[in-house]
Amino acid sequence: MLDKKTNILCTLGPACESPLVLRQMVRSGMDAVRLNTAHGSFEQHARLIRAVRRIADLPIVVDIKGPEVRIESSQELRLEKGDTLDVGFTKKHPVYFTRDIYSQIQAGDDLSIYDGLIKTRVSDKRRGVVTLRIIEGGCFKGNKGVNIPGRHLDIPVIGERDRQALRMALHEKADFIALSFVRDASDLQELRRHLAGRKVGLIAKIENAEGVRKINEIILAADGIMVARGDLGVEVPAEKLPLIQKDIILKSNIQGKFSIVATEMLKSMVESSRPTRAETSDVANAVLDGADTVMLSEETSIGKHPVESVWTMAKILKEAEPYVQNRMPQVRSESIHASIAKAVYDICQHLPVDKIVTLTRSGHTARLISRFRLHKDIIAITNDHSVKRRLGLSYGVTALVYDDMPAREKIRNSALFLHKKGLIKPDETVLFTAGIYTDREHATNIIQIHRIREFMAYCRRHG
Repeated sequence: MLDKKTNILCTLGPACESPLVLRQMVRSGMDAVRLNTAHGSFEQHARLIRAVRRIADLPIVVDIKGPEVRIESSQELRLEKGDTLDVGFTKKHPVYFTRDIYSQIQAGDDLSIYDGLIKTRVSDKRRGVVTLRIIEGGCFKGNKGVNIPGRHLDIPVIGERDRQALRMALHEKADFIALSFVRDASDLQELRRHLAGRKVGLIAKIENAEGVRKINEIILAADGIMVARGDLGVEVPAEKLPLIQKDIILKSNIQGKFSIVATEMLKSMVESSRPTRAETSDVANAVLDGADTVMLSEETSIGKHPVESVWTMAKILKEAEPYVQNRMPQVRSESIHASIAKAVYDICQHLPVDKIVTLTRSGHTARLISRFRLHKDIIAITNDHSVKRRLGLSYGVTALVYDDMPAREKIRNSALFLHKKGLIKPDETVLFTAGIYTDREHATNIIQIHRIREFMAYCRRHG
């Protein structure tokens, strides 16, 4: 596996159900997995989660539909420009919408299907059925996403299928829930109520213009942000999408929240064993924009080359990362742990620090240090396995579990722990951060810098 700092989040599906393929994907650079509950059964998703856990202790992201609309068809539809398509709102119709939005759409509304590949216009509606006239044709089968740009739909945040998905995710101890089509902070607050205090990270998927407008409040309410460019590229003008991506990543970075760039990153590798040059540039530019994680969707879930897709993406990331720069603005730190993170960055500009080790209860300080995009290894040590996995989506952070971390002499004992594992070496200078004399989370309040050879000798002399 290549030594990289940007994480690869892989969507699982039929193409990678085999334990052999999953192992190869891990060896090729897969850092986290995503289950898209819009497709497949919950039994299949649970089985995949358990298969991954037998192979590696990776972060598990369960993606729920949220306030989205899909169109369902059991037969493949081939739609030509000028055709009409009748769509109902219940399963008794051959083609139907998964949400009852009959009263909320009107004749003349533009409606896009399958990430905008098929464009239609509502030409008529009567007796619980709407008629769509095809503006740009295409083929689709199964359930595909639907966008109605410019129209706010009054749809519950959590539907019945989402509630079932959440029960499965909590039972399987998933690390993150990704909520589709987040419109504002209240959508995430509603999701948290359904989680009833369980320790699960929330990822807000930005897929519509409303989410872009409310991005500041959404970032504050979420643990991470996904720039889901498929639906977002339908809801906003395509030429604005690159700058929206850069803006969301930077704002997430400033707040210490991880960011994910998703959709069509290596889309051609669904069929081809090689990416296009444009796709290669797209992945590299996401890293240069400051993304913590990049995501593979169809490439790994249903594509012909899941392992090659991961390996190809890892190679692109490795080439781009030396050119990543700190994009944090010079802002006043408003907390002790934020000041510590800024001090770590400043120290590393002037001292030859080889590695950074942060002792953390929640992972917060590690994320704050990560956002400065230091060209150093950041090792986070925690005694919480869920914190370890949740740090798996943050740039440049390697998280380890130290189950028996003592309450006192944390830095000394952590250094011995890492030295024994060969993760810090005698000739290295290592910067440590920790919280001492406090029981609070987010309470990092100390920095120590040690030459490891001298530190180990001191520890041996003084027991």
